[in-house]
Amino acid sequence: MAKGWLSQEEFAAVTRARRLKREVIMVDDFDKSMTHHDEQMLSRVIF
Repeated sequence: MAKGWLSQEEFAAVTRARRLKREVIMVDDFDKSMTHHDEQMLSRVIF
């Protein structure tokens, strides 16, 4: 966005799509021993 390649609206759409994709992927991301739950897992930003 800083270089003018994306508008604010396009940036928001891409950001939302990435967040939704991560939420879907994280459905299967859990501690195999089932002893640890990470409350902050979905709030992390990954780019």
